Amino acid sequence: MYTISLQHNLTVAHVLPFESAPENTVHTHRYTVEIIVDGPHLDDNGFLLDVIDLKQRLRRVTQHFEGRLLNEMEEFTQLVPTMETMAKVFWDALRVDLQDSAETLTVHVWEDPTTFAGFTGPVHG
Repeated sequence: MYTISLQHNLTVAHVLPFESAPENTVHTHRYTVEIIVDGPHLDDNGFLLDVIDLKQRLRRVTQHFEGRLLNEMEEFTQLVPTMETMAKVFWDALRVDLQDSAETLTVHVWEDPTTFAGFTGPVHG
């Protein structure tokens, strides 16, 4: 299986109402969003995917959320914006564009260099 991984930084605000201060008030984090794309085949040029195109896709997704209060966004109306749910929301947004060229997509949302949550799933189905 071939793998490509990219990262992009993102600053967002959120509230975790079930937590203690300061998490239960509006606060911001600078996250690193990492995507890992796996696939069994390379194209005729020896690439799993066009890295420049993949970077642009990741930037489009992260720019949609950049600087926003996640609790007020449509994607999180039924979700508490934890790192886990952010990873799934980003995964949902990215997988649509990858169905022709990848087998699995993993999204990690890193809070700091040692802490992340993620979601992995097949891009088909």
